[in-house]
Amino acid sequence: MLEAGRIASGVTARLYAEAALRATALAERDHLTRRAARLDSRPRA
Repeated sequence: MLEAGRIASGVTARLYAEAALRATALAERDHLTRRAARLDSRPRA
């Protein structure tokens, strides 16, 4: 169960990062980039 959560978190972080690259508004890009970084920085245990 924990492994699945880490995989899902990693995939989610990647999707947020990809969305940030396509964002047209600076505020949206900043929000998505920060969200991706927050998810990617979670402990992997």
